[in-house]
Amino acid sequence: MAPWGQRWSDVPTRIRMRDLIMICVAVDTDSLEALSRVIRTLPCRVMMTNQASEALKWVEANRVCLVITDEWLKDMSGARLLTEVAERSPGTARFLLAATPETRDQISGDATTVHGVIGKPWDGAALKRTILAILKWQEERQLAPYPGPGQVERRRHRRPLTQGDDEPRPSLA
Repeated sequence: MAPWGQRWSDVPTRIRMRDLIMICVAVDTDSLEALSRVIRTLPCRVMMTNQASEALKWVEANRVCLVITDEWLKDMSGARLLTEVAERSPGTARFLLAATPETRDQISGDATTVHGVIGKPWDGAALKRTILAILKWQEERQLAPYPGPGQVERRRHRRPLTQGDDEPRPSLA
C-alpha cells in the first residue's frame, strides 16, 4: 500500500484531466474492446468509433487532446486520418497503432503528422502509462501553452565619476 502522501499527491491533476478528451479509432470491435479495457481507468473522457469521418466530426466539435487510430480503417488509412486531425487541430497529440515493423518505420519518419507509433500487439500496462504521460503533458500544455518571459535582472547602474569636475551642479530649488 502506498504511503498516504503519495496516494493523494496526484488528485488535483486527475481532477483537471477529467475534462480532457481522447478519441480511439479502430475498424474491428475487438481492438476497440481491448483498448477500452486498457484505458477504462484513465481520468479522461474517451470516445470510441470505427469510422474516421465520425472521429473527424468529434475533433471539429470538441477540444480533443489525443487521437489514437488503427493503421487500417474502412474509409481512409490511419495516417491519413492523423493528417486530417493535424490540419483541423494542430495541438492534438496523434498516435498510430501499427501492426507491421515496416509500416512503423515508414510512418514514424513523419513527425509532423504522427507523434508516435504504438506497435501491435501492445503491452497493456505500457500502453496505459504512455497514454497517461501524454494526457499529463497535454494537460500541462493547456495550463501554460507558452513559456513566459524569463526573469529580468534589475541592476543598479552607477554613473561614471567625472574626473576633476568640481563645478557645483545646478539646483532645482
